[in-house]
Amino acid sequence: MPVYAELLKRINEAADRAAELALLYFGKVRGSLKKDNSYVTRADIEIEKYLRETLPKIVEGSVVVGEETDISNDEIEQINNTEWVWVIDPIDGTAVFIDGLPFFCISIALAHNGEPYAGLVRFPVTGETYEAVVGCGAYYNGNRLDLYGDTKIRLGMPLYVPSKSHLKYMNSYPGKCRSLGSAAGHILLVARGVAKGAVGEGSVWDFLGASTILQESGGSVCYIDGNEIDWPSVITRQEKLMAPVLAALPGCRDELAAVIKPVK
Repeated sequence: MPVYAELLKRINEAADRAAELALLYFGKVRGSLKKDNSYVTRADIEIEKYLRETLPKIVEGSVVVGEETDISNDEIEQINNTEWVWVIDPIDGTAVFIDGLPFFCISIALAHNGEPYAGLVRFPVTGETYEAVVGCGAYYNGNRLDLYGDTKIRLGMPLYVPSKSHLKYMNSYPGKCRSLGSAAGHILLVARGVAKGAVGEGSVWDFLGASTILQESGGSVCYIDGNEIDWPSVITRQEKLMAPVLAALPGCRDELAAVIKPVK
């Protein structure tokens, strides 16, 4: 296993090429609907293919779980019996990618025995990079993220929500609510201390990379009902997470959970 600096260096190199692929197609592709009514493009497929070929070379014996590739029961058993598992989303925010908007990202996460170990998220259009290794700090464009030391909770800080949140939640949040189209991106705005929280729904590849970075920066990620996420289980199932996910600044989780209620 590479030491953490070398690990992040090699993941960044993989993300460089993945970002180049994304930009080749940005503004030039149409999406098609999958069975779950989410979109996929040629860019999603090519980026995932590249990362599946590249990431196992970084950590010997590792396997890859990704959004755009169905797996067999035998492969699920292999994931359960493998120490190191990559969880990737080739493009988080495919809908905004198709629309020609810049707030989409490439998410790469590494789990060790099912638990978050490292995360790196790259925004190809802006070049922004968020990264973390558990126990070694979280960084935004090379600058340390420290929500306990650097962030002041301000009145009116925004809450980021899914685009259809008005159909799914009763929301009494007193500040602004915004949606930019990427669950991972919303969480990372919390990690930067420029959002109070983010609510999201999706699968493990939507959340694991960004959640690793947020938690290493000092924030929290859990289900909106307060239950912790069982990462080993969701990595294995590769299904949508059991309930809406809430990302929050330190000390804000209970406050936000009280004003965002899923419609039953």
